Amino acid sequence: MAACHRVFAFACLVSAALLPPGSYARERDLSVYDISTDATAQLPAYVDVARRRHATAIKRIAIVSFTVEFIDSRAPGAASPPKGDEQKAQPVIAGIAITLDLAQLRPIADTLYDLAAEDLRGAGVEVLTADEVSALPGYATLKAALIATPYRLDGSDEQGRRTSVVVSAHGLPAYRATGRSPSAASETEIAKRGNVAVLHAHLVVDFLTLRDADGRLFRSKLVPRYVEMVRAVETRYRIVASDASITTAELRKAVRAPESPVALSRLGDPTTEDHSDEADEDASSDSKDSPGESARAVIERITINPAVYYDQALRYLGAAQDMLLGALAASP
Repeated sequence: MAACHRVFAFACLVSAALLPPGSYARERDLSVYDISTDATAQLPAYVDVARRRHATAIKRIAIVSFTVEFIDSRAPGAASPPKGDEQKAQPVIAGIAITLDLAQLRPIADTLYDLAAEDLRGAGVEVLTADEVSALPGYATLKAALIATPYRLDGSDEQGRRTSVVVSAHGLPAYRATGRSPSAASETEIAKRGNVAVLHAHLVVDFLTLRDADGRLFRSKLVPRYVEMVRAVETRYRIVASDASITTAELRKAVRAPESPVALSRLGDPTTEDHSDEADEDASSDSKDSPGESARAVIERITINPAVYYDQALRYLGAAQDMLLGALAASP
């Protein structure tokens, strides 16, 4: 689709010009996404669609939630505690965190929403405005599931614990239970009574993977791999049609950007900083549970390269969205 080219043009306005390519970890199981290739050519490898049969017949659509989640800290879920002399000699890594700028994140979410709406309109679908959506019959029943953004989110996944900042496009209310609908019955009611399809979109950006020296996840010795990517499975579009059918398109494979988002002269050499400011409260709270009295729990604060992080986030989120929309528009 042409959307990825529009995303690239906007990225140049949001952030400074790209710096020269830096070093980055090449994960054998996570290939770089080829953004120069048409999105439709990569759909089979990257997107799964469930119950697509009604998605191509949609004429009106109400976007009730459109969010982008930016993971900004990670910590091991069950790291082995140090023992004996090792406990006294080594600090305990409680987590790795980055600081993100909301002023940069909001335009990314806004642009993705606008591009999605433009593509839908180009396909002949009427996209309701926010006021039209909130006026739909049955919308009041959904309000209890919606909150204002941005908000902080604590969670976990196959790699361990994490915290995120969740941003909604154009400041619209959003689901707190991201990735899944907390109120499918309410969405169905809106779709039926308003004769409209209800869309919920959630996209997730990560900044690293954590592995120990042996290549296994989360043992006592963590080694970060700074990899910016749009996460698989959690990144999805869900549409509830007026006949109550539900179509879901989700990434089956992470969309990985080529450059490390971290501004380091040598990969895997983060610096440790004091985290007394309020922005670090969520990430640093995990450090209180020190494995021993002599061990010192630390949060390693990593400095991102903003010209890389925000540019890649927008462009590769755009690529992921192109594939999700392309999959929904494809014939069954």
